[in-house]
Amino acid sequence: PQNILMACAGDQVERYLMPAVRGERMDALAMTEPGAGSDVRGMKCAAVRQGGVVDNAIRVLTTFTFAMPQIPAIALMLGVYCGSVYGGSITAIVLNLPMVFVFENNGMGEATGTDYAVIGIDARPLPNEIPGLNFIQADFRDPLLADLMAVEEVHTVCHLAFWETGRRSEAAFEHNVMGTMKFFGSCAAANVKKIILKSSAVVYGAQPDNPAYLTEDAPLRGSRRYGYNRYQLETEDFCNGFRRQNPAIQLTVLRFANIVGPTADTPFTRYLGHQSTPVLMGFNPMMQVIHEDDVVSALVHAVIQDVDGTFNVAAQPAMPLKRILSLAGTLPISILHPLTYSSALNPMQRKMSLEPDYLRYRWTMDTTAMSDTLGFYPEQPADEAVKAFRQQKRLPRQADNPPPKARPETDLLTLIERRRKVKAQQARTNTQVTAMPFMAEVASKNEPAPAGTEEVENV
Repeated sequence: PQNILMACAGDQVERYLMPAVRGERMDALAMTEPGAGSDVRGMKCAAVRQGGVVDNAIRVLTTFTFAMPQIPAIALMLGVYCGSVYGGSITAIVLNLPMVFVFENNGMGEATGTDYAVIGIDARPLPNEIPGLNFIQADFRDPLLADLMAVEEVHTVCHLAFWETGRRSEAAFEHNVMGTMKFFGSCAAANVKKIILKSSAVVYGAQPDNPAYLTEDAPLRGSRRYGYNRYQLETEDFCNGFRRQNPAIQLTVLRFANIVGPTADTPFTRYLGHQSTPVLMGFNPMMQVIHEDDVVSALVHAVIQDVDGTFNVAAQPAMPLKRILSLAGTLPISILHPLTYSSALNPMQRKMSLEPDYLRYRWTMDTTAMSDTLGFYPEQPADEAVKAFRQQKRLPRQADNPPPKARPETDLLTLIERRRKVKAQQARTNTQVTAMPFMAEVASKNEPAPAGTEEVENV
């Protein structure tokens, strides 16, 4: 790889660099750091040998509980959010991620992940038991979660809970907006260091004067007529204030394009899920999608990487709406756009599941920061993502049912107290193990005098 060989000096230039430039030899390089891309110079991970081992520890939290020993466990848990593994959805995830770099005698380093702890929290029970996962059925709005996160020493929170209902209601506002406020307050009280928020491109709004591609600093002009649009906007408004009031907490906001896939249940998949669906006569806006597996990968990437800020996340290429409908096997039915705003067509509006403006004007995002700053690249092209949805196409379900209630607070208090006792016992055990070599050394120096032995026992 010439980008590495450019570092050659002296006789290394003729020995290594020039043969590669002339095409006389081929070199290969493998990198394992997430987000490093194709240039090893972009790798940020570093370790210094100090006595043979360098120990870097990270702790992470998300709402929907997992506890697993490796990074794939994080992907598995986030996969549950998209429903692509076990079905269901996730409110949040809590992770405990120590990374240890072990240096062998030859000076080469081997990175091994050990003791990854993930705590997932959701009001619904797991549909299937997952061995090794630590699940807590609880409401993410419960203020007692601050105590739980403090006891578990949570480092990172991945907030995924959002009720995607088209109706505006007090219950939806309480769950989406007030719930996020309460949960972020619990994170701050527990000294959480990092929060990742799953958001949506709908916050930009579909406007006739939108540029071809909206960057992250574009004004948020999303419509507030549909519930999930309104609550996404209000949640991001709160996040802006939260970031200013809590500068010590790293807040990463991922604005995803329309999520599709074999098991994804989103407003856009509900729109595509019918055999036929309405489109606005004379309009065929450019649209973006992203595969549900890439959503999981982006969340995992944001958990592992330390990148603050807001990022647009979408697959390439953007496609006209009717092209997407064709790939999804959905027949477009053209209607006059003024009629879609009429209350007389309320059943038609429910079938659309998207506000009419979002089927009329473009709201495509610029993803330069996603690749250049966040260092993330979706694996599935946009057209393949839609084809994957078509293979498992099913009739859409309504998303207006409120989330279930979680366990009583008394149960959560009992759980927190039990975990606190376990932590305390582990701390005492570690202290005793550390003290044993010291006690043995003192004992050997004082033998055989009984007085010395008694002194060691007191220590």
